[in-house]
Amino acid sequence: MVDAMDGRAAASTLPHPEPRPVVVTPPSDGTPLPDSRPTWSVATLRGRLCELVSHGRTPLLSAAMRLLHQAQCEAQPVAWIAAGVAPFYPPDMAASGIDLSALPVIRTTDLRRGLRVVDTLLRSGAFGLVVLDFGNNGPVPMPAQTRLLGLVRKYDCALLFLSRSESRQHRQGTLVSLRGEGHIETDQEGCFRLHLDFDRDKRFGPGWSHEEVFRGPHGLY
Repeated sequence: MVDAMDGRAAASTLPHPEPRPVVVTPPSDGTPLPDSRPTWSVATLRGRLCELVSHGRTPLLSAAMRLLHQAQCEAQPVAWIAAGVAPFYPPDMAASGIDLSALPVIRTTDLRRGLRVVDTLLRSGAFGLVVLDFGNNGPVPMPAQTRLLGLVRKYDCALLFLSRSESRQHRQGTLVSLRGEGHIETDQEGCFRLHLDFDRDKRFGPGWSHEEVFRGPHGLY
């Protein structure tokens, strides 16, 4: 089951490939980049509010699953919150190498309740990565963003928002430190190329990207 029609991304049924090289360009204002380079990884997201935005046929879930798999391989507890009608399909997760027995999944009826769950999980200090998929139920209120930012900094963990909306009004505000948009292309029979382009990065500077190839489930091709 994939995101081809409703905004979900094609899930991988291959062992996770090594990420393709990250392409980094200096910020447009001439600010030099730090010595280290960003990658699509839990380490890059740690201590920050991060957002992936969907505009139609985009790879949000596949991109998020990459982080879940990485965090679990590093023995970091992870959690997934799906607010409203945000999709969640366990077979896709399992096919991507994610240990479902170690992945708490919480469904809530709306974004407000989802934010309360995120707050509780972060305050426990037990999680290395928390993903909140709120579909088109946004934006996150600024007081909630302020509170959550304080928690991810305090516990040095990663919080990723997944948002699906054609409206820029649903994007999160200035407290979001890392924001990217994605799209997918057919790479070869049964495979899809995932692209993430980051137009905001307060730590490393905007303009870098990430790409890799996933294989879709049988029946998609």
